[in-house]
Amino acid sequence: ANKLVTPLDRFAKTGSIAGRDIYDIHWFLMNGFSYESAVIKERQKLSLEKFFSKLIDFIEKEIKQKYIDEDLNFLLPLDEFKRVRKILKAETLRLLKDELIRIK
Repeated sequence: ANKLVTPLDRFAKTGSIAGRDIYDIHWFLMNGFSYESAVIKERQKLSLEKFFSKLIDFIEKEIKQKYIDEDLNFLLPLDEFKRVRKILKAETLRLLKDELIRIK
């Protein structure tokens, strides 16, 4: 759950955005990890449905390709970076929207 909440917390506290947060969410959801809904509710003071809606909106509006490129270029092997950089945002949004549908 902490990986899911991190981008919103980071932006609220520092105004900064990290592309690696989106990579972490993508990896977390692609690997089918479960999350503790109580952690999300405690840290965000939102229902799961409202949290996922807020996270989706945040990623759609605030995450730009440059954040993904700048962060992941140094964190991932070149082949992996080339593979994920152009699909990461769209695929992460799809996974989050699927989760939102699942919890409704």
